[in-house]
Amino acid sequence: IKFMIILENVKNRFKSWRTELFGYPKNELKPAEKSDYNTYWREKRGNKLGELNRMQEERARLIIEVIKREHPKEKISIADIGCGDGAVLKCLKEEIPFSSMTGVDVSDEALLSARSFGITTVRQRLDGDSELPKADYLLLLEVLEHIPDSEKLLMRACEAAAKGIFFSVPNSGYITHRLRFLFGKFPLQWRVAPSEHLRFWTAADMLWWLKALGFSGFRLIFYGGVGGLNRLLPSLFAEGLLVYIRKN
Repeated sequence: IKFMIILENVKNRFKSWRTELFGYPKNELKPAEKSDYNTYWREKRGNKLGELNRMQEERARLIIEVIKREHPKEKISIADIGCGDGAVLKCLKEEIPFSSMTGVDVSDEALLSARSFGITTVRQRLDGDSELPKADYLLLLEVLEHIPDSEKLLMRACEAAAKGIFFSVPNSGYITHRLRFLFGKFPLQWRVAPSEHLRFWTAADMLWWLKALGFSGFRLIFYGGVGGLNRLLPSLFAEGLLVYIRKN
């Protein structure tokens, strides 16, 4: 029985890698004016709104580890900018007794899910000059790659955070993305439409970008990807980049 389970897992992983290297999502592409973030969340999660996927769970655990280490007893506030369905805040809430939690997003459908977990929500677009909610910690998880002026949003988040910021982006230097280039295809980082991602970073790009913006007290954390190898050579074998900027 164990052998059959292992064999099935290998088959599923092979199918996943085949799609990542050679395929495309099986979606009907629609004109931009007919698509919206509610459709995005229905397509992305369907009936699994509020549940963490593999990458989200690993990312949340890394954030919990940092916050618990730096604030073992102090109650702090947190705001998730681009919170989506609230799955990450829900996970953090189970581990850390925050004084307040705020989720910001533009999707009514996603915010409805977030509110069901007791999260205060704010409906707001992230590509304008609207003031971000103030909190001890701000999260920008898988958000900056969707924004044309990522620098502006990051700096606004720094102003709103009292203690620090966590943000994450896909690692465009991940091995499957590099191999897609080798086979003549662009890295596949979208789920509903190719227009989802506007910005791209490798590990080297991220280090240069943060220093160019004037940041020095930051920590780059690699996660996901190929187990074991993502520790030996993370720039190639880690799937995600998580950055922690600690404010003085």
